Amino acid sequence: MAVVATIGALPFVLVFIPFLIAVLDGVVPPIVVALIIPFVMSIVMTWGTMPLLSWLARRWLYPVK
Repeated sequence: MAVVATIGALPFVLVFIPFLIAVLDGVVPPIVVALIIPFVMSIVMTWGTMPLLSWLARRWLYPVK
């Protein structure tokens, strides 16, 4: 499951966070950018990664024969 969570975080680390910093640099204070990043990541973790991880856990714990 840690591998799936790591793969799920890659788009944020490699694309979203640098893009957000580049776009908002000079427009809003750095503290606002620092607060937006965990807010967006928490929403994605809640609505994206957690359902995927729960589905994988159900498949591994209760395999269909």
